[in-house]
Amino acid sequence: MELTILGTSATFPTPRRACSSYLVVVEGTTVLIDLGPGSFSNLAVYARPESLDAIILTHLHQDHFLDVFPLYYYLRYEAKPERPLTVYAPAGAIDQFGCLLGPGGPSRLSEVFKMVDIDGGRTMIGSLSVNFVEVKHLSPTPKRSIEAGGRRLAYSSDSGYVDHLVSLAGNAHLFICEATLIEPIHGVDHLTAEEAGRLASEAAVERLLLTHIWPSIDHEHSRLIAEEHFVGEVILADEGEKMLV
Repeated sequence: MELTILGTSATFPTPRRACSSYLVVVEGTTVLIDLGPGSFSNLAVYARPESLDAIILTHLHQDHFLDVFPLYYYLRYEAKPERPLTVYAPAGAIDQFGCLLGPGGPSRLSEVFKMVDIDGGRTMIGSLSVNFVEVKHLSPTPKRSIEAGGRRLAYSSDSGYVDHLVSLAGNAHLFICEATLIEPIHGVDHLTAEEAGRLASEAAVERLLLTHIWPSIDHEHSRLIAEEHFVGEVILADEGEKMLV
């Protein structure tokens, strides 16, 4: 399983970082997880967008989906694929997206995207087995684990600290985990670097990939904090980085 990091910034893109997006390729299956602002141009560096087998949008906050729109225009007017691209997203996504396209937006989107509601549980996308579990953030915000060829990738998406993150990430070969904050903020459902490290330790994952760090926070400081709570390898996510899971 090969992972390419396309976007890592929390909430808004910065001059050198797009928002959340991850490309997963294994055994002839190519899946994109999230498509935040700025990530579409990064995607085009590493894959033909029309070659995707599916997209998974974890939740309907703009920093995880907004580049659906440049992808829509590219597919509709440039690539013109024969079949709509399957998009797994929370219920209501097509109406939310469609309103930004004006009258008839949802029907226009349906010409390019085949929307599938994420309703929890396990589904197969080509050779990938994907397990969706809701976490503590905008409801619903499905966290997921992806398995293929005996390898396991877990992704927190955005979430506050909840026990079932540990069970879903359990024994993952790579855990992509948000570390938005240094100190917790009451009422804000995002993880700190310490919590990311603790989760990785409790879940006994092999490697921890820190992402979605607030732009003004020193990323290296976040890594050092996470390392205080997790004895395995801690990696800072960076655009364009490829790794085998």
